[in-house]
Amino acid sequence: TIPGSNLSANTVLRFRCDATANQDEIYLDDIEISTCATDDIVELPQEKLNTRASENISISNNFDDDDSDSEVILYPNPASTILNLKLDSDISLIESVEFFDLKGAKIKALTNVNENLLELDLNDIEVPGIYLIKILTTSNQYYLEKFIKN
Repeated sequence: TIPGSNLSANTVLRFRCDATANQDEIYLDDIEISTCATDDIVELPQEKLNTRASENISISNNFDDDDSDSEVILYPNPASTILNLKLDSDISLIESVEFFDLKGAKIKALTNVNENLLELDLNDIEVPGIYLIKILTTSNQYYLEKFIKN
């Protein structure tokens, strides 16, 4: 548990493990972080710890893993060479796209896109794994989506 009074809009949680000696794996999944009052507690239930990772993971409190009503669609996911990105909106276009590894390092960026459907070339991402895409729309909305590179 983490006291809510220690969280702010810029809070970043980092989970670190070294399981190289005995091939253990760590899983983190479906972590929900919400705004807290001074005395509230944020709990990370054991049954919600389920996403495979091999390195440090940074999770910011603006990441939403519920894709059910998202305007952003990524397909196919996982992808090898091409990832399609669609913004399902009549009033907004994709303005920019940034790719990040799980350490938070920016690995690729596209600017001045102004489209609602993109075919993203993944050939320059050499290492298979989980990546994040930050999408900015022309209506100043941000989306953070994850995809798997085969």
